[in-house]
Parts: sequence; structure tokens; C-alpha cells
Amino acid sequence: MKKIYFILMSCFISIQSHAWLWNSKLEGEARVTTGSLSTDGATSYDGKVYLYGSDKNANPPPVTVIREFDLVQVPGKTSDVTDLKPTGREIRMEKGGSSISYPITGLTIHPKYGAVFGQSVNGVGTLHRFDFEKALATKSLKGAGVTEVASVEGAKLHPAFAETKETSKGKTQITPRLLVATSDTLKPEIIVLEPNLSSQHPKFEEKKKQRIELGSAETQSMSFDANSGTMLLAQRASEGFGWKIQKVLVNEVFSDTHAPERNEIFETLSGLNAAVPLPNGKTLFVTGTTADGSVITGNRTFADQNTMGYRYSQKGAAAVTEKIKKNPGDCPGKFRRAARNVSSH
Repeated sequence: MKKIYFILMSCFISIQSHAWLWNSKLEGEARVTTGSLSTDGATSYDGKVYLYGSDKNANPPPVTVIREFDLVQVPGKTSDVTDLKPTGREIRMEKGGSSISYPITGLTIHPKYGAVFGQSVNGVGTLHRFDFEKALATKSLKGAGVTEVASVEGAKLHPAFAETKETSKGKTQITPRLLVATSDTLKPEIIVLEPNLSSQHPKFEEKKKQRIELGSAETQSMSFDANSGTMLLAQRASEGFGWKIQKVLVNEVFSDTHAPERNEIFETLSGLNAAVPLPNGKTLFVTGTTADGSVITGNRTFADQNTMGYRYSQKGAAAVTEKIKKNPGDCPGKFRRAARNVSSH
């Protein structure tokens, strides 16, 4: 009996170390062409989408660019799908007119407070603000008033403006706040910053220590879904494989008790850099799985209990296949089928 137990456990560990349990699917997807932009991330603002990354055609490269896109509906096989159409407007993120660009780790835009982006230099994460409309008009940061507005521990910072509803004496007040997800730290978490308008240029401060821990998963980006009042954090499901979206209700950040983690883990593809809710209810994914940074739009849907299951990487399938060759009777049928049917990533 012990021998059988150890054989099964050996087989399970061989493939399980390269697998993840998925519970969500992407439907009605459309792969978007981004031209010369190697996309690192994205944000949505005022009905448009802004992709940022390196412009491969820039001279001299690399130059970080924020590029504006319109959302367009195009016919798909079964229904209309969402595509992006460049408007021709962009911002070259060069420092003081030099060829050195700001390395962006996250971007968020607010109609009152402008644009805020995170950057990481030598392991120190800072947040910078600039006048977004001026920068779009000139296609550069010249005259846009780039200022450092906050410094937060953590090598990578992922900012997102969010609005919270607070009721006092029968009146509901909507308060904009800047939430920042940290990664590459021993204790990844969401930090809440509030605007300080007493200075000439708005700063953001942590007036009250309100933080929520994010666990050990590596956060790639964070976006605010206004329809559900939820922060969407793009994370890695298992050692770089799979898509994972951790959802955190904004109001939970300000309460003493938090609901259990609600995750969406996707069956296919890998290397998720960003998940951005769109005005039409769909989601834009930046996957970074191709040389030019793959951008995909589609509907996020939960899988039912009959279809959800494990997804195996090519490495995991190879491990089990090799084990089957050496000892054909060792592995259960479901692991054999997985090894045969796995698709490459």
C-alpha cells in the first residue's frame, strides 16, 4: 500500500509542479495589433485606451511611449469583438527633452489630478504626476509639470485612482483616492494615498495606515473597475504560468475585516502584464507573450464546475511523459491524457 501511495505521489508532484487549477475563461476574444509599440501595460480613461511601452521604431531606442486608441466594434465569427484604432496622439516619456525615458511600472489618469505613473530606479519606487492633457497636446512631457508626488517602499509600484463611497448622517460622499499595489517586496500590499491639495502641486500622502496584504503572488498591474467598485490585480497563477486576476473590493480596504480572496484564474495563455476593464464591459489583457507585446480583448466568464480543471504546461507534460516511458503503470489515466493533450505555451 505504501509503495502505491509513493508512486502516485511521485507522479502527482511531477506534473503538479507545472500546473494550475483554472476557474475562468476568455470568450469572444480579439487579438489587437499595436504596430511598433512593444506593450508593457495599459489603462482606460474617458472612453479611450492608453497603451504604454517601448517604441521599436524610435531613434535612438528605446523610448517609452503612451499611445492613445479608440475602441471600435468589428464583426467576429459569432458576435462583434472589440478592436483598438490608434488616434495618432501619443506622449513620448522623455526626461527634460533628453533621450532617456521614464521606465513606467504603472499608469492611472484622473480628470482632476492628472496622470500618475510609477517608476523603479535602483530598487526605489516613486510616483510622478503630470498634466495629461498638456502632454497629449505637445506629444511630450515638456511643459507638463512632471513632479514627484509620493515615494513608497517597494521596487515596483502599480497606481490606480479609485472612488470610495462613504455615508455619514444620511449623506453619501464620493472621495477619490490613489491606491498603490506594491510588488517585488517581502510583503506585497495595497497602500492608500490621499490627495493633499495644500501645496501648489497636489501630493499624495498616507494619512491613515489602511493597507491590505496581497499574499505571495507577483502583481503585474492594478486597475479600478468602477462598475463593481473592485480593484483588478493582474498576477501570475503559478511560477509564471497562467493568468490570475485577484479582485479586491475597494471598500474592504477601509474596513477592519476582509472577505476571502476572490480570484479568476484562466485556462489558457501566460505572461499576464495587465487586465483593464473597458467601458463596454469587456476586458483588455496585455499578455507580453510575443515580441511586440500581445494585446487581447474579450469577456471574462466563470467556468462551471464540470469544465474547470487543471492546466498543464509543456514542461509538466514532458515530465509525466518521461515517467510513463520508464514505468508505464505508474501514472493515473487523467495524467496520461493531460500529457498527451497539453498545448504548448
